[in-house]
Amino acid sequence: MGLLESSEKSGFIKEELEKKYPVVVEFPFDSDRKRMSILRRAE
Repeated sequence: MGLLESSEKSGFIKEELEKKYPVVVEFPFDSDRKRMSILRRAE
């Protein structure tokens, strides 16, 4: 939560960013890579 709270204090609002940059594709967690990824559409 620290990153989210810090971002909101800096003026970034999660809901507005999600609306502005919609998800294009989401890759589920991969145990080999040890991460998951989301691609979002930029302007």
